[in-house]
Amino acid sequence: GGNAMSQYKINDRYALNLFNPNERTGAEKEAKKLEDALLAIGFKQQVIKWDSVQGLPGRIHDAASDIPCTASIVLVCIMSHGRLGSLSDSTGSQLPLNYILHQLGHDISEGIPLVGCSSMLCQKRGSKPVHPCSIC
Repeated sequence: GGNAMSQYKINDRYALNLFNPNERTGAEKEAKKLEDALLAIGFKQQVIKWDSVQGLPGRIHDAASDIPCTASIVLVCIMSHGRLGSLSDSTGSQLPLNYILHQLGHDISEGIPLVGCSSMLCQKRGSKPVHPCSIC
């Protein structure tokens, strides 16, 4: 009995935890908190520092090659500033989040469910989150 989703087992959880330590003080501490939270719910993970949005796709591609094809689910967390659906770095360069999600579709083994979440919350007073999470 039961529906198909209740029969689906998530055995091998994997996460990419990406953060830019140059964005602001506290980024490494937040990445560590996320790492601990993901470990507590059974995610194996890679914690990855990135410096520029131009280098981010390469960092993700390299990390994705280490994800086992036995993974049941892959969670991708990118801590970044951004606006209007784009990630940005301290130089002001931007990269569309859709580009990253499209790349992940090629880099992650076919058939593995992928959840992408990018935290793009402005830390300045009075600002509101613009595009906090995308799921594909």
